[in-house]
Amino acid sequence: DGTVEIKNAKVSYNSVPDDDAGNNPGTTSLKSGGGILMEKGNLTLEDTEVSYNRGWLGGGVRCYGGDTQNAGTLTLKHATIKGNAGKYVNSNSYGGGLVVQYFKLICDDLTEASIIEENYSANGGAVFLEKTTSTLKNIIIKNNTRASDGYNYGTEMLLYNQANISIGSSNVTIVSSDADDDKGIYFSANMSNSNTLKLFGDVKLDTPIYLASGEKITIGKLTGTTPVATITPADYTVGTQVLVAGYGVKLADQVGKFTIASEGYYIDENGMLGKESEVASWESLSSTLLGVNLSIFAILQVSLIS
Repeated sequence: DGTVEIKNAKVSYNSVPDDDAGNNPGTTSLKSGGGILMEKGNLTLEDTEVSYNRGWLGGGVRCYGGDTQNAGTLTLKHATIKGNAGKYVNSNSYGGGLVVQYFKLICDDLTEASIIEENYSANGGAVFLEKTTSTLKNIIIKNNTRASDGYNYGTEMLLYNQANISIGSSNVTIVSSDADDDKGIYFSANMSNSNTLKLFGDVKLDTPIYLASGEKITIGKLTGTTPVATITPADYTVGTQVLVAGYGVKLADQVGKFTIASEGYYIDENGMLGKESEVASWESLSSTLLGVNLSIFAILQVSLIS
């Protein structure tokens, strides 16, 4: 508890203790926050670098509020969280750079942008968010990595269990180091689809959003360039809902600002997945038949002249 402000500092090359006797790391904070561990209270990182630390939950920083959502705040003011790693315990790790649980993440927009880069973890290579209501702004999340064995998610960000996140500004940059990564932002279906992700304003995301089955993105009024984001749904069934309208928003006016990762799919005016027909359109068919007729006519003319 309490208020902690760290200014003009560098927190580097720390590590949580090694796993002992296979203990469940969720039962102890000793495995968490390789660089900084904050339990409840308010933490501010200003002009501070947290780098090259190791921890199971939060290689760089873990903020944990106990059992009360938004029990504390983490404020980033031109902070850098770089090169941290999720230390494996029981073959897993979360949030290579930052873990925020039961805390509110505040990104100060009156300073230079905070940067979270080049971190590594099995899940949530950069950021792991759980039971938090936060708005991302003035932050750069880029070039982080996660394990690639097929069972690990969220290269740049993992939203898990009542993570209510809003992104509504172009000064948020989220870029994956792997152009083929389809799970840069992983929107988990844990705990009965209890997460929310709202996009509005001039937001533009350069890493795909992976939607676990049943999850949907809430859309506010979008004013940025198109596409706003690419969506990778877990379920490609036609009619699957992937977008829903926020208050006062006409969904049909916004759906065209998104693309679907798999070719041939689109989002209809109701925010549901559609698939382009494989049958040629009448215009295309007519054009083809006209070309065939002209070819036959030319052949007949040649035959008659001969």
